[in-house]
Amino acid sequence: MIAILAGKFAPGFSDYYLAMTGYSSQQTDGDESPDRPSNLWHPVKGAYAAHGPFDERARKHSLQLWAGTHKSTLALAGILAMGVFAMFAGGRRASLLIRPVVPSRKILRQTSGKILKLAGRS
Repeated sequence: MIAILAGKFAPGFSDYYLAMTGYSSQQTDGDESPDRPSNLWHPVKGAYAAHGPFDERARKHSLQLWAGTHKSTLALAGILAMGVFAMFAGGRRASLLIRPVVPSRKILRQTSGKILKLAGRS
């Protein structure tokens, strides 16, 4: 993950970092088991899975993988959250946007007088 982010901001540095640490980070200090089956030329017989000495460091769940495979669910949740926020955060201002504004009688009298003068019917 660090290499991906570094590649976006400093691609030369990420190449250098991977050259220095990439190979050694995939190796262990432990000795190889002498009775370990080899799968170089043929598949190993038996019920083998992707398990090994790194199982204690592995995670069973990935939030990033879940988010990547459920984009539409996250988009819908975001839209719903924005709608709920807009309903409650606006308070009285939000209700003013919905209700029509009724001008006072004084404003109506002033406006109608100006319109009649412009029309020549005073």
